[in-house]
Amino acid sequence: MGRDGASTLGCATDIRAIPIIGVTIPATTTSLNGWHTSAGQSIATLWGATLDAVNADIMSNSGGTADGALDPTAYRMASDKKFRPGVERLAGTVNRSGRGCTTPLTVIPVDFEPVLGELYNIDLGNNGTTFSSTTCVGKSGNGNAWFLTRSETSATNVPAGSKVYGRPSPDGTHLGKGANDQALAALVPQAAEKAKFAVYAGMI
Repeated sequence: MGRDGASTLGCATDIRAIPIIGVTIPATTTSLNGWHTSAGQSIATLWGATLDAVNADIMSNSGGTADGALDPTAYRMASDKKFRPGVERLAGTVNRSGRGCTTPLTVIPVDFEPVLGELYNIDLGNNGTTFSSTTCVGKSGNGNAWFLTRSETSATNVPAGSKVYGRPSPDGTHLGKGANDQALAALVPQAAEKAKFAVYAGMI
């Protein structure tokens, strides 16, 4: 069962060699700080026992209608159904080292290769209280000297050494592209699930 009420598992096909793989559904959360911490998240009341039952059915291969199941919820979210916070997905730091920034601040020098389309939180004080949201719309550089072009503009100073974290999508239901591409498989705790991810990564 998908979020829109449509079936995500049943499909008609004459190509029996193509497996049908079920994927668990995460709860929807809202956040006060860009999903940077668990404490800042709240869970929509809709996602309770019904969601647990649906996910249990998916993991049981939906009564034999599916050929297997992936459980991204197990490693995308903690047991309390909240997203693993952005502090667990450190991308790198702001790396000025004599390199300039544009004004207003739309280009930020960093020590990692940014991912186009990725959403980032910049911890301005490295104290977990003040963040600057950034959406990467361009990048240039190499090695540990990259420039991240953001869609937002801000007059706020971004200090050198500020930590940059990946974050989920604004609706709190999807990991950022960078997490999917670079780190998701590494977060799978179960060996069997990790193997499934490797096999079916091109299908989800």
